[in-house]
Parts: sequence; C-alpha cells; structure tokens
Amino acid sequence: MGNVRLTVFPIREMVFRGLAPNEPKIATYSAKWDEEYRKRNGLENQFAEDLAPALVTHIQETCKHIYRLLTIDGYARIDLRLTPDNRVYFIEANPNPILAQDEDFAISAERKPACPIRN
Repeated sequence: MGNVRLTVFPIREMVFRGLAPNEPKIATYSAKWDEEYRKRNGLENQFAEDLAPALVTHIQETCKHIYRLLTIDGYARIDLRLTPDNRVYFIEANPNPILAQDEDFAISAERKPACPIRN
C-alpha cells in the first residue's frame, strides 16, 4: 500500500489441508467462494506461519518490485506461489482487491506489522 513509500502488510496464505499431495493446489472459484467445497477439502486462509525472516523480507521486496514495475497506484494485493524449496513465483497483481472486513486484504491491514517495511 502506498505510492512513494510502500507498506507491505503481513503475508496471508491459502492452505490446502484436505487435498491429496498429488492434487494441484489452485485457488479456483470453488476454493475461494464455495464454503462447502472449502470445508470438504480443508481449505483455509490464514497468516503465513514459520517463514524464515529472510524469506519474509524477500517476499516483501518482491511484492514492492512488482508493484512498482506495474506502476500500481494506492493499494493492491500481489498473489504469489511459494514452492516447497522456497522459490517465489508471481501469479498476479490485483490493484483493486476486495476491501470487506472479512477478506484477506482487510484482515492483513488490521494486523499491521510491528515494524512495517517501507520504501
């Protein structure tokens, strides 16, 4: 969030607990919005846990770089994929994420990091 000085909110992730290991973990419409599907497949959105501080910094810097490359203005959500070996892949930038109180962007903004990374 920002223009000149960017603030990166705490990282949120979609966790696929109930899918078989060989099934693709893709945030489909059902994975995002169908509560029965989410329950049946153990899908949850939560704050990312157990990430090394250096990895968190790398993800934050990557998001800021993408934000600037795409000349986004104001606020945005940057969607990434993190592989088991901690490689970060850019999926998409959403320059107009849902701001509802029960959505990831607002939940993350409300939590605010103790010491925001600004640039």
